Amino acid sequence: MSLYRYRTDVLVGAWRAKREQAIEDAVLAGQARFNEALELEWLVPGEIEEQVRKAA
Repeated sequence: MSLYRYRTDVLVGAWRAKREQAIEDAVLAGQARFNEALELEWLVPGEIEEQVRKAA
């Protein structure tokens, strides 16, 4: 199982179960937006981080 969050030079989002949720968080926080081609565009340097969790 993986968890995802956005990380920029300014903010770090909460861990989410889906990559899409982390992207939505970044957009809602004003750290990224979707351009005309509907591609994610960072307004500050950023990325979506993935944390792989081992099954218990």
